Amino acid sequence: MGISFTRFKDTVATGAFEPARSNMYTVMISIPPFLVYDLNEFGGADSYYTAIDFFADQVTVPSRNMMSGEVTNFGSMRRYATQQTPTDLNIQFIITKNQWHRNFFERWMNGISRDTENRSMFYDKYTSDILINKYEPGSNLVTRFVDGNKRVGQIRDNKITAQWRAVGCFPYNVSTIQMSNEHTSLLKLDVQFYLERFRLGTTIKNTADWTTDEVTIRSARSVVNRRNRNENVDTLDRVIDAATDVGNMITNIRRYTSDWSRLL
Repeated sequence: MGISFTRFKDTVATGAFEPARSNMYTVMISIPPFLVYDLNEFGGADSYYTAIDFFADQVTVPSRNMMSGEVTNFGSMRRYATQQTPTDLNIQFIITKNQWHRNFFERWMNGISRDTENRSMFYDKYTSDILINKYEPGSNLVTRFVDGNKRVGQIRDNKITAQWRAVGCFPYNVSTIQMSNEHTSLLKLDVQFYLERFRLGTTIKNTADWTTDEVTIRSARSVVNRRNRNENVDTLDRVIDAATDVGNMITNIRRYTSDWSRLL
């Protein structure tokens, strides 16, 4: 280490350079268009997002590879860059007793291309986007509120520091499930996704970003109300509001389902 341990400790203590944790994240998979009107079979939109996010046990973010070509004019061979190719996205789910995850992803894959025929669905109908939000604790993002008894409270929020967005995803492999009569363990399911491309967005632009955020509001509920009225909440807008994104998705799905049932 080229610096003293004391300086290293002081740097980590600022919060901005604190090592990231592997167990604070959320996963959201947008519903493939062809499955929107069949969500009731899987418990509706609320159950869908709960099953995906709460039971995503492990997530392997794709690596980014650079393709290259070769040329040898004279002397040593040179390589030159051509294009990028992302690796696959892998998500491991804890399987629930009702086999929700196995049922859902097999339904997704059978909708893309059935095993009883040689046709496949249109690409735009079966692809979706996947969002992975990374949280970190210990930020100075504070929400102050007044409860129903007019007592002042304060909550130190976890802060979203990064988001991976994978575009044009669909599952191409649902792993095997192994059962045995040995000691009991949780059943898990690996689902591998092909994707077109993915992007990493970060909200921490400099070291000061970690410690200067502070939200002071009269009521925690007012944040939701102000968002519903499309009013600006400047400090909260600096982080990715995953909860609002999910709420908007569920609202849209319910509206589309209601419209479709009226047509029928």
